[in-house]
Amino acid sequence: MERAIVKGNPIQMSNHPWVYSGNILSCNAPKGACVEVYSRKGVFLGSAIYNPDSSIALRFYSREREELSYLFIKEKLIVADKKRRKHFNKPYYRVAFSESDDLPGLIVDRYGDGFVFQINSYGMEVRREEVIKAIFDAFSPSFIVEKSEGHARKVEGLKERTEVVLNEASYNLSRIIVEEDGLKFYVDLINGQKTGFFYDQRYNRALIEDSLKGNYVLDLFSYIGAFSLRALRKGKKVFAID
Repeated sequence: MERAIVKGNPIQMSNHPWVYSGNILSCNAPKGACVEVYSRKGVFLGSAIYNPDSSIALRFYSREREELSYLFIKEKLIVADKKRRKHFNKPYYRVAFSESDDLPGLIVDRYGDGFVFQINSYGMEVRREEVIKAIFDAFSPSFIVEKSEGHARKVEGLKERTEVVLNEASYNLSRIIVEEDGLKFYVDLINGQKTGFFYDQRYNRALIEDSLKGNYVLDLFSYIGAFSLRALRKGKKVFAID
């Protein structure tokens, strides 16, 4: 791999997932390539994907010397899924959340035996086929949908893309059922927002349900009513606006 030399405190750099373009002293790698990152004093900081056209020029995926390969992505997805399964009794959750799971710019959500993914970095974009193969081989899914859209892609210089990659069981992907804490929701994976269901708000929804006071709830920007149904289950009267 090519090398990238960066300025800044090595200790701070070794604990941060990004290096901004203004901190790069030298890097001759092509756009989207994997690089070994070093401090100006030669301290190895990790392996990252490189995009000279983004303000976030380097995104770390490992603190070891290794490529962001199909096998790497597959193993990270398997490990991430095992971690989540310990906390959820139903297979409806976010499997991988970008840098949090050493997969910078990749989000993968699970809907039962199907998956939705979103790519938000150039380094992952050029490895799109590896991402799809990794999801398929790791989980043997019945469907795979790509919902790569939003501001993050524009920052990386990428166009938006929505595509049904796989749908072996001919599911109605505009009406997928999601279960969360005893509630069921219909989710539109094709025309809905982002990757369909806001899994990252699960804790907030539970928190709201347990702390509601009074008899009335106003739910603004309600989307599919995930917060509203929590309030209704508590016997509240809800006015939802989207």
